[in-house]
Amino acid sequence: MQNTIIYCRISTHNQKFGYSLDLQNYICTEYCINNKFNIIDSIYEIGRATNIKNLKKLTNIINNNNNINIIIQESTRLCRNINDYNNIINICKKNNIIIHSVGNNIITNNINSIIELMNHVKQGELESLILSKRIKKNIEYRKMINTFLPSVAKFGYIFEYINNKKCLIINKKEDLIIKLVNKLYNNQKYKHLLFKIKKKIKCIIFKNKSISNIVKFFNENKIYNRNKFWNYNSIKNLIQK
Repeated sequence: MQNTIIYCRISTHNQKFGYSLDLQNYICTEYCINNKFNIIDSIYEIGRATNIKNLKKLTNIINNNNNINIIIQESTRLCRNINDYNNIINICKKNNIIIHSVGNNIITNNINSIIELMNHVKQGELESLILSKRIKKNIEYRKMINTFLPSVAKFGYIFEYINNKKCLIINKKEDLIIKLVNKLYNNQKYKHLLFKIKKKIKCIIFKNKSISNIVKFFNENKIYNRNKFWNYNSIKNLIQK
């Protein structure tokens, strides 16, 4: 039996429609069973296929395996960049790896199949480019008529649905943090804000208004930037001119 790795990918954690990881794995597993392949692993990855650098698990598979089959649901699960495709194929040739694209019914065991799969990747790359341009134009228009709302609210705001309409409203806790940043930067009184944000603070002495010191102050006292550490630019963006 030929050793086989199933590779499944979606673009984002929030992807709900299309081919989910579970469905991809089901389709690929059925294919392996029908072809009597020995499945040695099923790899799941979340990342956009426009740049191979984003697909670390795929890169690891092709670089660290020899004499195996890689099963994908269809070509766009592999990549949407023709240069990346050529790099993948070259490594697969070197390591004697054969790609099976189940949905496209393509097996890269000869030059014609490699070219056929390449054409599917080219088509996916073109579709991504067209979609990207459409989205960009749509965003530009919505900004022009003042109806654009980003997918993630900027710091200090949150999205809520009011009467079935998505609205941008102030996030009260984050707004306090913005005010605290500005008071620290401008050497103003800030202790009442600090108490509202976080009652127990180890360090409440703050004399230097440098952005770097504010970053250090916040991170040391676990006042996080949406569960992430602050950096120089993230604090700088909150300072009101």
